[in-house]
Amino acid sequence: MLEAPIGSAAFNNEFRRPCIIGYFRTLTTTVEDRNVKETRGYHKPVMLAGGLGIIHPIHAIKETGMIVPSAYLVVLGGLAMLIGLGGGAASSITSGEGSVDLDFASVQKGNPEQQRRAQMVIGACVTLGEHNPIRSIHDLGAGATFELREVESADKGMSPLQIWCCEAQEWYVMAVSEPGLKTFVAIAERERCGFSVIGRAEGGGKSDQRLALKDRDSKDYPKIIDLPMSTLFKKPPKMHKNVTARVLDHAQFDNSLETYLPNISLPERLVEAVDRVLKLPSVGSKSFLITIGYRTGLLLGSSLGIRWLALGNGREANSSSHLPRSICVYVCCRVYHQLGRGRHPRGTKACPVVGKLDGSWQPSW
Repeated sequence: MLEAPIGSAAFNNEFRRPCIIGYFRTLTTTVEDRNVKETRGYHKPVMLAGGLGIIHPIHAIKETGMIVPSAYLVVLGGLAMLIGLGGGAASSITSGEGSVDLDFASVQKGNPEQQRRAQMVIGACVTLGEHNPIRSIHDLGAGATFELREVESADKGMSPLQIWCCEAQEWYVMAVSEPGLKTFVAIAERERCGFSVIGRAEGGGKSDQRLALKDRDSKDYPKIIDLPMSTLFKKPPKMHKNVTARVLDHAQFDNSLETYLPNISLPERLVEAVDRVLKLPSVGSKSFLITIGYRTGLLLGSSLGIRWLALGNGREANSSSHLPRSICVYVCCRVYHQLGRGRHPRGTKACPVVGKLDGSWQPSW
């Protein structure tokens, strides 16, 4: 709980976007089953952290036919390195269960600077609207021919398997329209974000689409992969499992603590109960640790100040009576469009919730 927020704040600081939302969760419980007690819980506190984003409705659902034949397939986000090999399945196993080489290569090594550059490229393309050169990002599902050596690599000793299967978290695989490639290249060069044009989409129906991977540096295997797309995307066989539910005998919870602490007085039990409850991260919130790198209040209000204002009984407010000396931001949400935006503190005077404020009030900085 002390170290994880530091790592999160460091990444967000380099990415130039603060972490504004998050919480901790802990769990340790005892379950009795057939006279056998099992202790279950989290190995350590769980931290969930992140932020908020918006997406335009036209980008929410992929439509068929978005990737046309001859579209360029691009890898955006820097060089290939020996990281992320094996994906999430390999990085989630207990250390030491696999080979030493796989354990080392499966670790994700974040590069927030490169990821920020890639994000700026995508954001700039999105602002072009109908002239957006990007046709689709990830899960392209299109038949194509790739050239392995077009993927720029930071380690010249990587094998074709390692180059093709490594998963850097800054990488974005996307289809760029043929007329828009020049625009895309100009934006990527402006943001100084590495990219590689590694192949082109092929036409034909779904039954004719193939995935072909060539290696111009190999004399023995010039075509490493050549298989129909149906091999990758056909329906997997259904799995059938027989499951028998176990009925657990849960003891009734005693919120008076008499069952657990019978030899202490009522005032002492009350103190113990309050202490236990406030130790829960979901009650005695430690979210101030998660937002340790965000104290300006310029994005979503002060993380340690008030978030909502509601004044009643016709009373007027000023900066010295009812309002603390912190930046106050009113966040208005349009639920129908699922959009949110933060307003400047001075915009709160026009808000119906704080309409009781007189016109002479100015927020304190």
